[in-house]
Amino acid sequence: MITKAKAYAAAGCEARMSGVNRPAMSCANKGNVGIAASMPIVVQARELGLGDEAMQRGIALSYCLAIAIIHRIGKDPSMCSCEVAAAIGVAAGTVLLHGGTQQQVENAIQNTIPNIFGVVCDGAKLACALRISSGTGIGIEAANLALAGVRLANNQGVLAANADESINMIGHTALYAMVDSDRELSRQIFAKRKPFPLMRFEDRQKQ
Repeated sequence: MITKAKAYAAAGCEARMSGVNRPAMSCANKGNVGIAASMPIVVQARELGLGDEAMQRGIALSYCLAIAIIHRIGKDPSMCSCEVAAAIGVAAGTVLLHGGTQQQVENAIQNTIPNIFGVVCDGAKLACALRISSGTGIGIEAANLALAGVRLANNQGVLAANADESINMIGHTALYAMVDSDRELSRQIFAKRKPFPLMRFEDRQKQ
């Protein structure tokens, strides 16, 4: 089921990045986040034999978490919202699909955060499909751990005392600590797109 969820989410992103003429439901005005935060929930709900209401509740929770995180990291963030926001949303939605408790949802969020914290955004492209696949797997596996009673200890590393404070730490890091690295990455990306200066083929080979 995890492999199928990853495949469907990645396929949706790949189709969108390839320009396939199909609608995609956005989340916080982000099409790839909309795909990444919903398709894994849809696949799991169908595989578990759940009805439309359970699936829609799972998607709603996944989207609410993703929106809350994007609100903190910004709409044009230094962190990858497809991996950071959507993976956390998928973790929460997965717990809800399995009938988990509010505490298990929080534990799933805390289990997810250290695995996706600080993943940089390097623009929308086909490779986002692979990143969404990775985030889907992380979110579902973190949720399954929470459902099994496994959780990471609070206040370790990037984790704070609770999930909301940990998400605030993500936002503060994205909005302030990663600003310079985001600018430098953008400079490098634009620099490598500049055309080669005119030179002989032999000289270019030597470089």
